[in-house]
Amino acid sequence: MNKLEKLELLKILLFKSFPEGLLKSMENVNLEKVDEIRIRVDKPVILKVGVNDIIVNYKVSSDEILNLFQVCCSNSIYTYQNQICGGFITIPGGHRVGISGSVVVKDGKVTNITNLYSLNIRIAKEIPNCSMPLLQYVIDIEKNTVFNTLIVSSPGAGKTTMLRDIVNKISNGMPEINFKGVNVSVIDERGEISAMHKGVPQNDIGIRTDVLDNVPKVLKDFVIYKTSAATLNNNCVYNGMLEKNVLDLFNALEYRKDTILFIDEIHTLVGTGKSISHDTLDIANIIKPFITSENIHLIGATTDYEYEYYIKGDPAFSRRFSNIIIEEPKDYTPAKYRKFNDAQHKHKKILKQINFSEDNFKQFDEDY
Repeated sequence: MNKLEKLELLKILLFKSFPEGLLKSMENVNLEKVDEIRIRVDKPVILKVGVNDIIVNYKVSSDEILNLFQVCCSNSIYTYQNQICGGFITIPGGHRVGISGSVVVKDGKVTNITNLYSLNIRIAKEIPNCSMPLLQYVIDIEKNTVFNTLIVSSPGAGKTTMLRDIVNKISNGMPEINFKGVNVSVIDERGEISAMHKGVPQNDIGIRTDVLDNVPKVLKDFVIYKTSAATLNNNCVYNGMLEKNVLDLFNALEYRKDTILFIDEIHTLVGTGKSISHDTLDIANIIKPFITSENIHLIGATTDYEYEYYIKGDPAFSRRFSNIIIEEPKDYTPAKYRKFNDAQHKHKKILKQINFSEDNFKQFDEDY
């Protein structure tokens, strides 16, 4: 569904419920160029066109805003309650309606937004093929897969639009470069990539794509600390001092519930502090009861040899962790991505700020 089709759907679903005076004030506006419609109680309606504002000489009442919002929710606000608590809802076509008003908080969580003050209707748009200049750095043609990629840009530069098209191309495949397409899982925190409405993506994210939307930031507000066996054992000259240090640390972590502890060289916990003559435990055995607690979050790092020699030898300790094996990084050779045919580069005009000249390629090779 292109932008014109999405706009027509918006007119059918929502514009018919606009106050007659507002529709009349918008008669001479080219809605195809409008990105957002911002409606506030007793304030002029503002249409966002790029970085410019078109101020419409019509003021919406609180009753009119409530009526519009009920239409957005298909006259069933309860059905959209979870989205409302997040500050926006998604309507057919992938359009998003932002909400502001009085926030109701219970037990530290937003449970509702009442007394609506404003609605911000963000008109959905997709730009097919906008990711073409970047795909040569994302897709591994030889292995028919993709490289780990981080997209970085300033706010409002189009990262989400770019990412959506990348997902589409990776999922559908690209016969012109002999890329067959692969399965894609999209973790869509605010529903901006897929624009799910009642379980159906409103944006074209490809035939092999699965979506989890409205996923919370599980690590939000977490604090990460780093320690080691040597730090815990520092200045422990008497029996029992190490155990006290360890217990004090993990009791504090269990109480906080918002902390992740990173232990480098985690294999050194095995054996440190153990004394047969004084019947004392090593650090690994001291912390075993804490690791099974839901309130303790622990990440450790070690080598494959030391894992086999130390940690694997203590099954009760090792089974408390999920193992991730990280292979040694391979050399990155961007030159091979020049195999992409010239057809891709006709889309340079979509991202005019990117100049993929031969000098750029040379500089890229020198940097990496």
